[in-house]
Amino acid sequence: MGFTDGLEEVAEPVWRAIVDHLMVAAFGEGTSDEAPLRHWIGQDYRYLIAYARVFAHGPAKAPDLEQMGAFAELPRSTIDTEMDLHRAYAADAGVSERELDREGAAASRRRRDRLDRLFGRTVRLEAAFLNDAHLAAGTGPGDRRW
Repeated sequence: MGFTDGLEEVAEPVWRAIVDHLMVAAFGEGTSDEAPLRHWIGQDYRYLIAYARVFAHGPAKAPDLEQMGAFAELPRSTIDTEMDLHRAYAADAGVSERELDREGAAASRRRRDRLDRLFGRTVRLEAAFLNDAHLAAGTGPGDRRW
């Protein structure tokens, strides 16, 4: 059995709690209040920036050329595809790029601390990847996209 074979079963309760959360359901149905939606859009956008930075370290830690290539694609696709989609979604919701770039002091500190924990010392590639593997997959059970 491979490493990921049992992950879906183990992660199912967490996945279900996220998908069934009232706020997530309201986002999906288009019934959420504007303020929480705008906050989430900005928060998620700033997370993508940190996400790209984390994966930018992948090629250096990869054990072989094939994995180096795979990890080299992740930051670029995050910046060129995910963030472009997010900016378009934000614009549709009336959130400016300036608002997207605004980050509170506490969030900035958490992001820096997280990256420092991952890369301030020697970290195995698996640790960096697994830190956000659920997002790398991009889908849930039955290929259901966020």
